[in-house]
Amino acid sequence: ARMLATRSLTEASGPSWTTILRSCGAYEAYVRTYRGMPSSRNAAEFLLLDRLFPRSIIYSIQRAEECMSAIDPRADRVGHSNAVLRALGRIRNDLEYSPITDILGELPEHMERVQTVTREASEAIRQRFFPTQAEPSWIGEIS
Repeated sequence: ARMLATRSLTEASGPSWTTILRSCGAYEAYVRTYRGMPSSRNAAEFLLLDRLFPRSIIYSIQRAEECMSAIDPRADRVGHSNAVLRALGRIRNDLEYSPITDILGELPEHMERVQTVTREASEAIRQRFFPTQAEPSWIGEIS
């Protein structure tokens, strides 16, 4: 998300799409999928929305949702009460159901939202499963 946002902010002098694809380990997979030199639309679409490429944003979000569901077995019958799943679902829907031209037009804003949701999800997971408020209690040895 940061690389994509940087690319759109430095359009004239920033790294090329080929450089961004290579730095994400995506160039070879992109060439096999699109069979040609990267265009801004195709490269961004591949890095954002490709459901089969393991380093795309949408793949990562879907995987995070699967992992959260696996570690939080309390399935809700109606909606999600889990804040992490709700946030991930909102950002996934935002990306999946927006036309790529709209996403590219507002790429820095979309990538900022992805980073914000990622940060919020990370913090919610930390609070839920790794609470830092609990003070350790030491039990001494009994002599």
